[in-house]
Amino acid sequence: MLTAILADIHANLEAFQAVIADLEVRPIDSVMCLGDLIGYGPDPDEVVCLFRHKGYISVQGNHEAALGDRKMRSWLNFQARENSIITEQLLSPENRAFCRALPENMTTTGALFVHGFPPSSLLRYLTMASDDDLQSYFHETDTPLCFVGHTHVLAAVTWDGQKLTHDILPAGHYQLSDMTQYLINAGSVGQPRDGTNSAKYMLWDSLKNRLEIVCVDYDIGTTTAKIEKRGFPEAYGLRLW
Repeated sequence: MLTAILADIHANLEAFQAVIADLEVRPIDSVMCLGDLIGYGPDPDEVVCLFRHKGYISVQGNHEAALGDRKMRSWLNFQARENSIITEQLLSPENRAFCRALPENMTTTGALFVHGFPPSSLLRYLTMASDDDLQSYFHETDTPLCFVGHTHVLAAVTWDGQKLTHDILPAGHYQLSDMTQYLINAGSVGQPRDGTNSAKYMLWDSLKNRLEIVCVDYDIGTTTAKIEKRGFPEAYGLRLW
């Protein structure tokens, strides 16, 4: 079972299209997104339409949860709150309903998928968890592998029963161990914050227990021009470079 794992597309249509083109030449069985299809980027409705057309699956991110939810929106910074209001206006009623109906988490083929922190937080960053919190999670969970998003940085926390390890993950192949538990951040398709500007996603082979991190180039200039045309904060475009 080969699953493509996407996270934090953030209404970046060009990055999403580039990832789809890359996926279409691979023997993918399913595509799972870790939330935040929308927010920041200039094309929320187009991204959600394309996502639904492809039949991909997603859990809910905090930007989906903020649609029409004043309390959830209050957790965003000022610029992101303003962006959330505009994003909601740009979405069709059908796509707003789709985003609001996404589940908080999902378990499939032996892995847990959640936007922020397991089992179901949309807001808590993996980087906010103390080592004690992480060890408690690993002791309590029945699922040895969990994929999260939210930080936009590819990273992994591993627990082998004795030692907790934090790693930043560059592009490449990784063989996972059946004797180790993992919390893996899938980075970001539409707004990576790891110092490089390519769209990032993961391929997970559940039978071979193997992971591949894939980097895809896309037309950043077109996306940033759209951000400027929308009147969104300049920082949202500069982040992409």
